[in-house]
Amino acid sequence: MSTTYFGWFSQNQFDGNLEFKKQLGISNQNKFHYIYYIDENDKIVQVTEVSKTSQYNSQFTDVQYLGKLKKFYKASDKPL
Repeated sequence: MSTTYFGWFSQNQFDGNLEFKKQLGISNQNKFHYIYYIDENDKIVQVTEVSKTSQYNSQFTDVQYLGKLKKFYKASDKPL
């Protein structure tokens, strides 16, 4: 039996992660800021969080629910 995952995206979280990495001086070491999955409609979506439930309580007020995810696509240093 495979696990079902659900995707979420928060621009505030994405921006905060970039700033946090810059402050720690690790922005050049970990360049994979963009994380992508394939959703249930075979669309590539960028995520900032993945959960095992659709009733996830994010810490970010601007979070958007992206739906069920089929599989991991890629992590990249540049947007698609």
